[in-house]
Amino acid sequence: MTSDGPRGFYFGGLTLENDGKAARMLPAGLGKLAGNDWRGASLFVVKGRGLGLKAEITGRDGETVALDRDITGLIDASSVVTIVPTLQDYLIIGNRFEDSGAAQIFGVGYRSVFAGNHAIRSQGFIATGLDYLHPQSNFYTQFLGNSVQSWPLGRFSGVIITGRQFAKDGPVLNYGTVIRGNRLAGGPSIRINGRPDMRPRCATC
Repeated sequence: MTSDGPRGFYFGGLTLENDGKAARMLPAGLGKLAGNDWRGASLFVVKGRGLGLKAEITGRDGETVALDRDITGLIDASSVVTIVPTLQDYLIIGNRFEDSGAAQIFGVGYRSVFAGNHAIRSQGFIATGLDYLHPQSNFYTQFLGNSVQSWPLGRFSGVIITGRQFAKDGPVLNYGTVIRGNRLAGGPSIRINGRPDMRPRCATC
């Protein structure tokens, strides 16, 4: 079971306008989905002031996006954002995965919950933020009270948190993950991994 992050609209800095409910973008940061409808997309702050913040896009006019709320004082010139299609509030609860791949949020994710699931000879439970045709953040996923028993032949298994880096000192692509009360037996592990030779960029508790 997997979600799949579908590219993105914008990556870069912002200049706030209109009392903090609109922001001007840099043209060079426009993504592959820039020609699509932006309404309902999510803005995530992935670096600098406001790291972890989310706002919703309510419209776009040229290089300016309208936001669902005033974010005055919450971001500044150090802030870097990614604007992506919204995938949020997935609830994966009380399922049994046997001789299977991972149950995962791959790419964009926000406030998803894995709770009370059982994985047997399976890859377990995964949250991955990465640059997948666009920087895709995976924020505030919770793994609560799951069990992972044994692992599939030739594959890793467990609760796996990844923020794949693509530039030195780049953005945080996995943030605010909670791993609590899970049970692992027969080889699986909990992994928190940035995946590059440079320092990891996951922020997890």
